Amino acid sequence: MRIKNHLVLLLTFIIVFSCKKKPAETDNIFKYRDYISYTTSGLVSVTDPIKISLAEEVSGWESEQSIDAKIVKTHPYTQGKLKALNKHTLLFTPDENLEPD
Repeated sequence: MRIKNHLVLLLTFIIVFSCKKKPAETDNIFKYRDYISYTTSGLVSVTDPIKISLAEEVSGWESEQSIDAKIVKTHPYTQGKLKALNKHTLLFTPDENLEPD
């Protein structure tokens, strides 16, 4: 009887420790970590704009300058206005409230 109990216990340990954990999914932002130092994330209001801070200055950008919104992709697609707050920071303000996931 003791051998049977030991075998059941051994099989339980084997099953528990042999199950592979699902790899953690990362956000696509990590692909661009050399270029983007910060972006709006976490729990935010659907009316808040999205802030993107770049790792390096962009020459030619001035404070409050309008930028072509096509350089930022949103999924799902959202129309809005993009402006440079300074040489490092972009602010995307959607025309409509963002839809929560």
